[in-house]
Amino acid sequence: MILYVLAGLVALALGIAAYLRWQASIAPEPYDIMFAVAPIRPQDEPAVRAAERVPPLEGALNFRDLGGYATANGRRVTWGKVYRSGELNGLTGRDLRLLHERGVKLICDLRSYPELDRHPEQVPAGIAYQHIPVFARDPVGGMHALFMRHRLDAIMRRLYHKSIIDDGAPALGCVLRLTADPANLPMVLHCTTGKDRTGVACALLLHVCGVPRDMIVVDYSLTNLAAERILAGIHATMHATIAPPGVRLEQLYPLLSARPEVIERAFAYIETKYGSVDAYLRGPVGLTVEDIAGIRRHMLT
Repeated sequence: MILYVLAGLVALALGIAAYLRWQASIAPEPYDIMFAVAPIRPQDEPAVRAAERVPPLEGALNFRDLGGYATANGRRVTWGKVYRSGELNGLTGRDLRLLHERGVKLICDLRSYPELDRHPEQVPAGIAYQHIPVFARDPVGGMHALFMRHRLDAIMRRLYHKSIIDDGAPALGCVLRLTADPANLPMVLHCTTGKDRTGVACALLLHVCGVPRDMIVVDYSLTNLAAERILAGIHATMHATIAPPGVRLEQLYPLLSARPEVIERAFAYIETKYGSVDAYLRGPVGLTVEDIAGIRRHMLT
């Protein structure tokens, strides 16, 4: 009996080793494709590339202004009302002064409890802070990187659809309602890299403001302009910790890139399941007519 058990364990170990070798051999998608920015129409180029878009923060990844975009009815999202960002635990003294100079009143943190425990928020004096986790614990962990590298794109779809759009709707509603109150503006909205949870929240906010879908996709994909800094941080973390054996950073691009089709699929999912983005906002997200009017009143010029 013992020999049978040992033989079974050996066979299992050999099978796992072979599976991990296959996972390690999976070729990554090209960098230029995974980290491309959505096409920008010439008439929109000045607003997208405006100097105000990316304030010069030293210790925050992917920090940028959500303003400047034209709406379908000829109005424009006001500069300096909502900033989107990655985590803020590395802010320098110069960064703190810049946030005060910009008049930031509120920082809204969408990270999970474990993320907050690992990197506690650095809240500047005089600025309010709210922790509104979109999900309590990260649904995409290290085991996915080890065993599921061939399915990372499907895993990301589930993250957006189930964890952020479906289960995270109440949290997204809390975030959006904050922008309807001028006492909270200007505000900084962030998660870990400022890509997924922040990306969906900002996409919905721009939709409420009346920004055309193609420009919402462009704004989402501008995260890819910060790809080198994001990848450098992930690379350093992998070397500072015990990274899963055989995992190459390039294989994780589906988790790390802000491809236009990701947010396009997210909108398509909302429209298929809930009928329309507006129905989703009024239903699971819980926005009222007054909330939407307040957002437009304080976010548009």
